[in-house]
Amino acid sequence: MVRLAWVVGLAISAWGSGCGNSSPCEDYGSEVCSRACECTGNETCAVVTGGGDAILSFESEADCRYFFSSPDACEARPTIDYESCASRLEDAMCVDVDNGEGRALDHPDC
Repeated sequence: MVRLAWVVGLAISAWGSGCGNSSPCEDYGSEVCSRACECTGNETCAVVTGGGDAILSFESEADCRYFFSSPDACEARPTIDYESCASRLEDAMCVDVDNGEGRALDHPDC
């Protein structure tokens, strides 16, 4: 009986900590950054936003993920429909930037 209580307690603890659960914002940020890093062909990541008005460059995928999907970033953008954005992201392509010197993910407007 003690062992069962320990297992149940462990399960509740894991569930309460969010183990394995991610938000739509976190999922979206992970996908954006994975794709953005593939575009550059090296350890950096780049995203074109605003219809090409700005290029966001990151030194690593971890930096990119922090920008797009950290708890603070997700809380700062509560009105975004991440599931809708994810469907638009499926069609996003890598584009030439910096006069053809680099590539970046053309991020859909969300």
